Amino acid sequence: MDQLRSEKFDLAIAESLFVHAFALFEELGIRSVINTDSNLYSSGMKYALGEPSAASYYPTLYATDNPRGFIGRFSNFIGYFLGNTFDSWKFDAEIAALPETYKGPRCWKTLFSNVAFNFVNSNPFIDYPTATLPKTVFVGGMQVITKKQGKMKLSKEWDEVLSKRSSNVLVSFGSMAYSSLMPDEYKKAFLEVFASMPETTFIWKYEEVNATLADHLPNVKLTNWMPQNDLLADDRLNLFVTHGGLGSTIELAYQGKPAVVVPLLGDQPRNAHMLTRHGGALQLDKSLLDQPDEIRKSIQTVLGDSNYKKNAEKLAKILDEQPNKPKDIVLKHCDFAVQFGPMETLNSEGRHLNTFAYYSLDIALAVILVLFILFFVLHFVFKLVFRSYFFIFSSVLSIPRTSVSFEVMPRFSGKTVIITGSSNGIGRSAALLFAQDGANVTITGRNAERLEETRQLILKSGVSESHLNSVVADVTTSDGQDKLVKSTLDKFGKIHILVNNAGAAIPDPNGIFGTDQGVNIYHKTMQLNLQAVIEMTQKVKPYLMDTKGEIVNVSSIVAGPQASPKSIYYATAKAALEQYTRSTAIDLIQHGIRVNLVRPGIVETGFMTAMGMPDQGAKKCYNFLAEHKECIPVGVAGKPEDIANIILFLADRNLSSYIIGQSILADGGSTLVMGMHAHNMMDILRS
Repeated sequence: MDQLRSEKFDLAIAESLFVHAFALFEELGIRSVINTDSNLYSSGMKYALGEPSAASYYPTLYATDNPRGFIGRFSNFIGYFLGNTFDSWKFDAEIAALPETYKGPRCWKTLFSNVAFNFVNSNPFIDYPTATLPKTVFVGGMQVITKKQGKMKLSKEWDEVLSKRSSNVLVSFGSMAYSSLMPDEYKKAFLEVFASMPETTFIWKYEEVNATLADHLPNVKLTNWMPQNDLLADDRLNLFVTHGGLGSTIELAYQGKPAVVVPLLGDQPRNAHMLTRHGGALQLDKSLLDQPDEIRKSIQTVLGDSNYKKNAEKLAKILDEQPNKPKDIVLKHCDFAVQFGPMETLNSEGRHLNTFAYYSLDIALAVILVLFILFFVLHFVFKLVFRSYFFIFSSVLSIPRTSVSFEVMPRFSGKTVIITGSSNGIGRSAALLFAQDGANVTITGRNAERLEETRQLILKSGVSESHLNSVVADVTTSDGQDKLVKSTLDKFGKIHILVNNAGAAIPDPNGIFGTDQGVNIYHKTMQLNLQAVIEMTQKVKPYLMDTKGEIVNVSSIVAGPQASPKSIYYATAKAALEQYTRSTAIDLIQHGIRVNLVRPGIVETGFMTAMGMPDQGAKKCYNFLAEHKECIPVGVAGKPEDIANIILFLADRNLSSYIIGQSILADGGSTLVMGMHAHNMMDILRS
């Protein structure tokens, strides 16, 4: 070491295949170091310099083609990743093996990044274009002497070989893959091709000394060595059958020879494709070397098509006329490195960045996050403003919500709703609005005909059949409840919202009202208006716990505090329902389930008809109550959609999340006066 150090070398050159040479130069105190890669790019050197990998378009060392499409780019990316990983592992192991006496940097990236220049055995006029740093210098072809330079002269032996026939083909698979060791079927295939083309001389690099394999073929010259570059430069050589090694690829490109390239391993498939894209070479798959017809076809194709020769000569002319000759580049950069050493100003800051920062992935993620937040805020504000405007607009002009089809975004998209008592009235309107707002809706009722009317109304509004589930069932029976729940789960998989709307005042068949009604009417009334709600809540509870769902119960103004002497049992059931709602709201909110209630006033539904009143009589009652301010101060009977809109509001957690266990009254002001009890409904009907 002392002797080497005393030499005071001005410049050191090594290849980044191994890192220990760079550590040696550091120990010897050599200021200027140049890396020279005999192959194409070294993944480790590119990474250490902070040079762009360009995995999306620049083929890796072992790529077989230009990366195109997702699969091609993904495969190329994996090649880069594995190459970098292997280099890192290898170089780390070398650094760890350095003796303790070594005082230089124990980081291979630091040793590599300190080089003055990075020589790459590639030529930009042959290779694929890519982005590089100023430290990276292309020197491919520096060793090639072309016929134009006039410094080559074949020996008498090779001159005579080329003069025997008008056509000459050189066959060589490089210095690593011996033709003498190839499978016998491959040898047989080549010999068959040679025999079928007696007018062509085949010079075959065959590494067995004094081989007799082709003694029976006068047009075959076996040799374990030949002056390859000189032969390629001779005009009498017509074709080169090669394995596509980088040295051979560059030589034949400079000499302008057409070729059949048979890549075997390593970087050779990449070199083959790199060369064939210029149009002067044809690629033959190595798996076809046992098929003489395929070999012959490839050779005759290139020999018979003048375009191959023309394109090969064009590439050679480009290389000959390139502005900066590789040999001059090497000499000038070596002189420059000796004079100025490694220049810190040529180092890329990218070498200090991690992957996220290098490719600005952190910036991209931040921008995406900001855009997402901005979109979410704007969407929320627009949605809120639009809905506020819509409700004001619809209330001023008395436009039913069902008449407006425009929505910013379906509120209940992906949610499933069960609505009991949805064959008419409030339940029908709620089902229609939920369906139009994106929900999967299960409608149910005991009357199949009226339920079908609801179904057809929803379908005609543009809702798909796939979002609708119609179940004829009696919600007061356990079987009916089970059928309703199972049918919903079978079709939609989940339950998010339960609307307990089914209810009615059960009329006495003998026309009896008040305290004289039979206890059997009480039991039926409680079963429909309270017990069915309790049982449905119990059966749906597990599914609402999974979805953090909503329950909306539908009561009535008869629940009080004003008295309802004509509907004692119905009023009692609804009052009990309101207390049940308040109590269950506290019990279920711990599971994420909200429970609320709406109390409708006088609403034009089929309620009175269900109690036995004729349609004309029901209409007469509604008109009378609307005309008397002491009955309905707003001066109009409610519509089913008025109550349905409140149900949707309570079911929409985005709008009503802070409302728990509350009763929303919607009666046009009736409970503030309750003057309707001053009137006898029977007198109204008789008038």
